[in-house]
Amino acid sequence: RRENDVALATFGRGIYILDDYTPLRHVSPERFEREAAILFPVRDAWLYHEATPMGGDAKGSRGDSYWQADNPACGAVFTYWLKEKTKTLREVRREREKKADEAKETYGYPGWDALRAEDRELEPRIVFTVADAGGRVVRRLEASNASGMQRAVWDLRDPSLGPAGTSLGDESGPLVPPGTYTVCMALVTGDRAQPLGEPRIFACKPLGEASVPAASREEVADFHRRCAELQRAVIGASRAADEIQDRIDHLRVAVFNTTSAEADVDAALRGLELRLLDLLIELEGDDTVADRSEPTPPSLSQRIDRIVWGSWESTAAPTGTHRESYDVVARRFPRVQAGLQGIDAELEEIESLLEAMGAPWTPGRTPVWRADK
Repeated sequence: RRENDVALATFGRGIYILDDYTPLRHVSPERFEREAAILFPVRDAWLYHEATPMGGDAKGSRGDSYWQADNPACGAVFTYWLKEKTKTLREVRREREKKADEAKETYGYPGWDALRAEDRELEPRIVFTVADAGGRVVRRLEASNASGMQRAVWDLRDPSLGPAGTSLGDESGPLVPPGTYTVCMALVTGDRAQPLGEPRIFACKPLGEASVPAASREEVADFHRRCAELQRAVIGASRAADEIQDRIDHLRVAVFNTTSAEADVDAALRGLELRLLDLLIELEGDDTVADRSEPTPPSLSQRIDRIVWGSWESTAAPTGTHRESYDVVARRFPRVQAGLQGIDAELEEIESLLEAMGAPWTPGRTPVWRADK
């Protein structure tokens, strides 16, 4: 009764639990008929870190023979209802053709423009936008566009600032501080966002106190966000260094295959590569020493990763070691960043030179062709 849950036991060994049926108290046949979409009131959410008693994931190292059921996802639960699914152009066409088939009617083959529009269309999606009491957007979530009752869960964390992929993943950043938040729902089709339902206000409340409580949760959240921004830059620099090395590798082959290229171009590439390798020692560690099982000083990447691993999964204040490590990375990283930017700029000059020589295409540049050559 306290949690508005219903537990049902069968005559066998089955138990079914309807988790929080509160939204059902806010619906009626008349409302379903009148509205196209409903975002139900959001229950206050508890801020805490989930325990992992069996290891890094749910089962740890126990294997598939160890059975267990998943707990409901922790966080703020957004329950919503959609009268109809927003269909794509292809789905609308196929539905129309199916009805024509059933009615034994004839229909024409779609034109190329129509098929091209179908191929280029983005899938309609539901997007939840969460903002804090000051109106700052803290998270966007993508949810199902299916009709009927649906639920989406926000894990009460900032978005991940790690390198972006090509799909929306589940990566998250640190926990947000306690406070009042607002969630809005919208249907996104192409480049247009249509608000749905009404905004809902809810609170994020800490569950219990840490054994070493922080003097200010806002200060903890601010430290976590500064770490996330620094981690974004450090990881991004590592990926950028990988891309620079890849460009150098391709350019070296292009120079070899370009008969008009002088030997000093290859020497310049080698010089940039050696400078890059020197920067990577500080950024990622000294592989020459580590590969021979000798101890090495922690790299900038290792330092920031340990700060994140050690502080983001705790509601306590960051330790003195965490703060000192942050200061070390913040002090040393600008030199690495400037070095990478300088190498990148010089590499672009070499790429422009090789393009003028008619060298084979390499990653990172667009070929130039002129009819008068």
